[in-house]
Amino acid sequence: MNSRMNDGGTDARLLESVSLKDLDPLSQGQALARLSDFVWSLYSRKGRSFPWRETDDPYRILLSELMLQQTQTERVLPKYEQFLSLWPDFEAMASSSLLEVLSAWKGLGYNRRALALRSIAQKSITYGWTLPNDYQALLEFPMIGPATAAAVMAFSHHEKSIYLETNIRRVLIHQFHPNEQQVGDTQLKQELAHLLDLQTDYKHWYYALMDYGVMLKKQVVNPNRRS
Repeated sequence: MNSRMNDGGTDARLLESVSLKDLDPLSQGQALARLSDFVWSLYSRKGRSFPWRETDDPYRILLSELMLQQTQTERVLPKYEQFLSLWPDFEAMASSSLLEVLSAWKGLGYNRRALALRSIAQKSITYGWTLPNDYQALLEFPMIGPATAAAVMAFSHHEKSIYLETNIRRVLIHQFHPNEQQVGDTQLKQELAHLLDLQTDYKHWYYALMDYGVMLKKQVVNPNRRS
């Protein structure tokens, strides 16, 4: 599948899709390496820049992750900056007024995320007003599921973790399952783990992979319908 991708007027070929399950182990490894090289090359030329990508602070990482759940980036950006100006860290958020937080959250929808943010902040006192560098411990916080915990581990603590979100899922299905009608997350997580074995910078690898997924969204029929 050779298609073309337009970004700011510059054409770039999408990497050819292959059915990973039909390849022998050596060819599978080569296909994974090709995707890794392609994604890094694309990221070096077309990587997006956001304020939450310029920090390791667990509070800012968590804030962005909660806001970005089911909400477009363009709507998140001003709210992210607004929240940081009002409540710059976990301690400030923990002492906030619930009504003030909900009022500031207005426009993002899914208010339970705002409630979770405040609850997480209050619980973070146990760890000195931060989040632990421990995946299982993160799962004990309100509304921190596997994806959010993995994001905190990778983006804040630079640890290897399986972070499977919408854009990454789109890349894996498009790239390695072109002819399958139903692709489960278990299979995708295994492929993601193999790709992670090729990386040393997990944080920026995920940013690169997500950016490729965003580009794919504009060029191909949504592969996520098959997950």
